[in-house]
Amino acid sequence: MDDGRKGIFMSVKKNAHSGEHAHAGYMMKGWKLRLLRLLALLIIVCVGAAACSKKDNDTAQEPFTVKLGVLLDFSGDKKEESEEMYRAVSLAVDEINASGGVLTEGYSIELIKKDDAGDYMNSVAGYYQLAQEGACAVIGTNNSKGMEELVKASASANVPVITPSVTDDSIVAAADFIYQSCFSDKYMTEAMASFLESGLAASNDNLSVALVCPAENERCTALYEDMAAAISSRNISTVYAHELSDYTDEKLIELFDGIVSSQAGYVFIPAGVDDIEKILSAAKQCGYSGSFLGLPEWYGYDSDTHGYDVYIAMNMAADRDTDMVGAFIKKFGAVVSDGVRPAYDSVYFIRDAIEKGYLATAASIALKLPFLEGSTPLGDYVIGAYGNIEKTVDIIRMTGGQKKYVTTLFE
Repeated sequence: MDDGRKGIFMSVKKNAHSGEHAHAGYMMKGWKLRLLRLLALLIIVCVGAAACSKKDNDTAQEPFTVKLGVLLDFSGDKKEESEEMYRAVSLAVDEINASGGVLTEGYSIELIKKDDAGDYMNSVAGYYQLAQEGACAVIGTNNSKGMEELVKASASANVPVITPSVTDDSIVAAADFIYQSCFSDKYMTEAMASFLESGLAASNDNLSVALVCPAENERCTALYEDMAAAISSRNISTVYAHELSDYTDEKLIELFDGIVSSQAGYVFIPAGVDDIEKILSAAKQCGYSGSFLGLPEWYGYDSDTHGYDVYIAMNMAADRDTDMVGAFIKKFGAVVSDGVRPAYDSVYFIRDAIEKGYLATAASIALKLPFLEGSTPLGDYVIGAYGNIEKTVDIIRMTGGQKKYVTTLFE
């Protein structure tokens, strides 16, 4: 490795290591504050429950239903993804209602659907509308800017939000009422490193990696550093590290000339779907003979992979043999979006929080979601103190125009 590349790699390792200590301190302080705020909510829950009980004894009430809000981009760029997520949520609701509903009273779950059209201002407005209409939890949204704004909105309305698609760890850690049903970016890199170490990528046993950091945004940098940390803690060597300023042919040829010289078995580039074709073409032109590690977004790439195996960590492989996948396909057609499983799981997380808190209120659900452990028809899960999810991860392999399920991790 030349001095320049060595400097980049050493910098990544140093920053990742020092960042872990700083992050740990921040998380400890933050969790204490979060705990105090949620304990304060416990008092509200108890007072509210007593008031509701008195009211129930005094007057006849309409049949109670548990209202869940679904806030997604139903008319913007993510219309198809959002409709598929909504169908997954509906499937989970139908299953729970058919099995007796929630709590011993057998309350049914009712969905309230709101469209934010992919606009963060609509996300906030839709969230407040759902809170006013009695939603005890909200599933959404699938736009990152909207999710950032819901951090502030949820702090005032106190209705918990579970996002099925926003993977940014920092958004969830910054809020008391934001949770993920999709796995986070950091969890994804841990899964990819575990997959390599397991030796299940049978087509390539060269456990050395070239890490590429696109100079695009903070998420790319965070993914690069997370992958570097995940690899360094395992029996995997990083043989090349490079910062990519842009995706011009010249820069990509320069990149893969270096990767070929390093003899890396795998390449990790946290790039967008639109850049995959250029990346794979440059690799082919330079004679690279290894494999690629891609992001979940790469699942949307439907063109030829130029003969390369591309491994991707997914919330759920579309061809995985499960009852849920079979039921979904039978009822709605093929699974396309990686948000299907997180959307489906979200309903079960909320059900479990209600059952364990014995109340179908926003405050009780918010208290029970941290550290919640349970299972959905797709497997066991644990929600961390800061809303990050731990659950099974599916690995798929894209080769040519085919996408095939390989294995499931963390079972």
